Amino acid sequence: MSEVKRHVDEHGFALVPGCISAETLALLEKAIDSHEHGIRNLLSNDTVRVVAATDEVRRPAASVLGDECFAVRGILFNKNAGANWKVTWHQDCVIAVRQRVEIHGWGPWSCKAGVTHVRLAAHVLRQMLAVRIHLDDCGGDTGRYG
Repeated sequence: MSEVKRHVDEHGFALVPGCISAETLALLEKAIDSHEHGIRNLLSNDTVRVVAATDEVRRPAASVLGDECFAVRGILFNKNAGANWKVTWHQDCVIAVRQRVEIHGWGPWSCKAGVTHVRLAAHVLRQMLAVRIHLDDCGGDTGRYG
């Protein structure tokens, strides 16, 4: 996994093909309504939360962030020929929180799908990593820049 960390340090991302077993992918597909085009707050789904804590998912992230890392956000995007949208380059800088607590450097606050979100302070964002799990078969360049 040191190769994952090296690639993230050098390029800002790393591809880890095959790190999720077919059984785990099947669990996720069963737990998620794949007919939806987008679902927020996936960590409220018990199966998704359990999968996010498995070694399969955590090992590559922990190689970059350390063993104490944990999931803070889960979102499903189902972009396909029948449901596609252009997303310009952006950074996801907010997380869902249980309640609003004023902390210097955090904000602004927003509400998405009935859940409070906050933009994190820069020093916290630098300690985060987005993990993307593809349920479908796609090549290494599919969706990377879209």
